[in-house]
Amino acid sequence: MKQPEESDGPDTLARLVATRWSTAHASGDGDIVRPGCDAVALDAFEAKFGVLLPRMFRALYALSDGTASPDAHLLSFYPIGVVPHYTETDGSGRCWVGFADYASSRSLFLMRFADGVPPEVLADLGSSTRTLEERAVPVADSFDAFLQTYLQEPEHLVHVPQAPAVAAAFTLVRSRAPHRLSPL
Repeated sequence: MKQPEESDGPDTLARLVATRWSTAHASGDGDIVRPGCDAVALDAFEAKFGVLLPRMFRALYALSDGTASPDAHLLSFYPIGVVPHYTETDGSGRCWVGFADYASSRSLFLMRFADGVPPEVLADLGSSTRTLEERAVPVADSFDAFLQTYLQEPEHLVHVPQAPAVAAAFTLVRSRAPHRLSPL
């Protein structure tokens, strides 16, 4: 099966580590890079959820299995062992893969897989009675584009414009309990 995205991988990932995940740019006291995960873990995730992860996602997670703590912009990437807790499928072939958050789940970043189309990245701005499809806001048309925005203008990811219906339901005070997706 053809990979859904092509990228300049190594250059982008090297810039990401140097500009976002190094000691100088982490919100804590040190590098936030974790040991990378192996292809077996990524393959198992793909098999379990029936998705083909973007090439850049696989390369990023081979370099660092998520982040050890939030970066200076309060963005965290989940380790692959945690990603299934933020992943849901529905009966129509859609799969939502939550891979990162802002400010400990104030907003959750997800890739939406559907009908063999390369996944776009959306932000779920909070729990409400609305479905995920109704409350998620697009932030990038691909994982590569998400990483480019993260590298160049991360403030655009942490200040995602809210749809009016979402804004009415969004609250800034969120539980520190893991973010759960509501049924689709």
